[in-house]
Amino acid sequence: MTFKNLKIRAKLLIGFMTIALLVGVVGLISINNFKIISEPFEKAREEFVPAVLAIENMRHSSGRMTLALYKYLLYDKEEYKIGFEVAVTEAAEILELYESAEAGEEAKIIESFEQHIAALSNLGRQIIQLKEQGGAKEAVLLEGEKFHEAHQLFQIALGEEIDRDYEDLAQVFTEVERTVDQGVRAILFAAVFIFALAIVLGYFISRSISKPILGIRDAAAKIAQGDIDVTIKPRSNDEIGELAVTFNKMIKDLERSRSALEEAKVVLEIKVRARTKELKDLSESLEQQVKERTKEIQGRMNELERFQKLVIGRELKMIELKKELKKLKKEFKKKS
Repeated sequence: MTFKNLKIRAKLLIGFMTIALLVGVVGLISINNFKIISEPFEKAREEFVPAVLAIENMRHSSGRMTLALYKYLLYDKEEYKIGFEVAVTEAAEILELYESAEAGEEAKIIESFEQHIAALSNLGRQIIQLKEQGGAKEAVLLEGEKFHEAHQLFQIALGEEIDRDYEDLAQVFTEVERTVDQGVRAILFAAVFIFALAIVLGYFISRSISKPILGIRDAAAKIAQGDIDVTIKPRSNDEIGELAVTFNKMIKDLERSRSALEEAKVVLEIKVRARTKELKDLSESLEQQVKERTKEIQGRMNELERFQKLVIGRELKMIELKKELKKLKKEFKKKS
């Protein structure tokens, strides 16, 4: 079954489902991009951030270690000695956290940090021991300079490692930006593709619906003008195609009705002509009868006129005879 043979509801449903599917694809692309983007952030959160915090804490611990040692040398108080040992223990614990954060990836650096912490703790303990044993001030100062140099070297090593971690983090962010750009381009491409496909689908679906309807409209306009010699070719098997078939059937019914009306018109004209001829013949017959009757009546009227004239003549003669008789009576009376 082709697309044009589908019902209108099925066509619209396919169009909507296609757009919905493509929107879902865009959603999946967005989710996948989000996962890709979130992975470096998770890596930074799980690896870089703990490592950097551990390095910063080791830097602070070495600072507290140095401060406690110097305070002990100045004030010779037991609490500062204890503070030095606490700072050494704290630095060792932080190094363990750093080692767990790096998960064995920076073995050389961890070993270097261990050596630095061990050097600081050993030098510090030696200085404390010299102080406790009442060693020469020059010896204490010499060991203090060594401790200071070791502290500086440790700070430099920590700073270099932090710089490397920041560089790695910058690379991660660069990768994230590149991934974001790729994701944005992919989403924009998918959106443009969906927009274009929606236009194409809308055009074809609307055309498959509107074109047959316009054909039916034009055919109806021709029929309204009296031209029923019209046939609509069904282009699909949907509701509009069924409407076209029904419309063609209606046109055939109109043609049959028109033919029947024309036949009835012809029969009526024949009957009218026959009846007209009958009426004409009857009229002529009546006219002839009227003429004959008129002629007969005219003859009788002529006879009546003659009779009337005859009667009037006789009456005039009778009047004259009466006058003569009166005159004779008068003369006879005169003679008698």
